[in-house]
Amino acid sequence: MVYAAKDGETALDGQGFNSPFAEAFVKNLQTPGLEVRRMFDFVRDDVMEATQRRQKPFSYGSISGRQDFYFVAAK
Repeated sequence: MVYAAKDGETALDGQGFNSPFAEAFVKNLQTPGLEVRRMFDFVRDDVMEATQRRQKPFSYGSISGRQDFYFVAAK
């Protein structure tokens, strides 16, 4: 489970068509071979950079640590 902002904080709308979280998610989702936990680390970092650290996405998860999960397989 991934949230655009951590508990008690409000996600920012941003200046463009999408929010900073949506932009970072779409950008990183398309990266072939990027494991899902790592992808969400990149999303968090991109959002924090885009918002000058005013927004920090947060994730809760119980994806098995024994297997990697990918949205887009490596080429």
